[in-house]
Amino acid sequence: MDQVYGYDCSSMIIKYNFNSSQIICALALNNIPSISQVSPNLTFPSSNCQSIKSVPNGAMFYGIGGDSCDYTFPIVYKYNSTPYYAQRVFIFPVQWVFQSNSSCPTINASISVNNLAPKSTNFPPSAYLSPQSLCDYYSSNLVFDNLNQLVTQISFYPGQYTKYIEQLYILIFKCPLGCSSCDNSMLNCQSCIDGYYLVGSSCLKCDLNCLTCVNYSIYCLSCPTNTYLYTDNSCQSCQNTGVYISGVNCFNCDQTCLNCNGSLPTNCLTCPVGKYLHDDQSSIIPPQVMILCS
Repeated sequence: MDQVYGYDCSSMIIKYNFNSSQIICALALNNIPSISQVSPNLTFPSSNCQSIKSVPNGAMFYGIGGDSCDYTFPIVYKYNSTPYYAQRVFIFPVQWVFQSNSSCPTINASISVNNLAPKSTNFPPSAYLSPQSLCDYYSSNLVFDNLNQLVTQISFYPGQYTKYIEQLYILIFKCPLGCSSCDNSMLNCQSCIDGYYLVGSSCLKCDLNCLTCVNYSIYCLSCPTNTYLYTDNSCQSCQNTGVYISGVNCFNCDQTCLNCNGSLPTNCLTCPVGKYLHDDQSSIIPPQVMILCS
């Protein structure tokens, strides 16, 4: 498990029997007694949602929100999962609703990743704590699956009725390094990022001379800055004699040229030893000067 800012999602991994090697623990907000302890990358809907409420229940528990907080608007977490592409994002919240009777409402909560259309889940109440007049929700989670993107932002909508958040865990299920998409098992790559190529269900690294490649590490499709794609799909500086640059490619001159600016015999700039540039008008109608090596 990769941990960010020292967050620990071990309790979630054990609870749901997840494979820790496939997970980035992006956020572990649990029973925070002070708003100052909240990550600066975590934004609440308004100032009405930034109070701390304590609830005694054997031990003291703390929730973030407010009696006038409107959690139909999202809690937004800015996060960058680079270099890993996420197959899915998992959220586990613990939410509080205060009311005087045990007829606790079902909460409709939602998750959105990278501003994509939200996915919703209904949360039934987990318990009613009569002395605290508290409906407690701690048995449900949300999943945004089939993502296959770099994560930049996660939005959690706690839903109507919710006033406080006691816990908020965000787990990112990552594709193997080099994959830009993978299957639900997160073991099999379906496509690769630039600099990797697909072999079966794995993404292997391209040769350092290639920017992108396919089938083999040295079969380049594109090249790094200041190198050019040669006819054999290698990347070269294209500074040798007998070749010329055209866009992002490196091509051979005509065999009659030493240096050239095109592929035709008439594109010679210099000639091999024993040959010289000259004007040839004999084969052009209407007459036009052509530079040849002969």
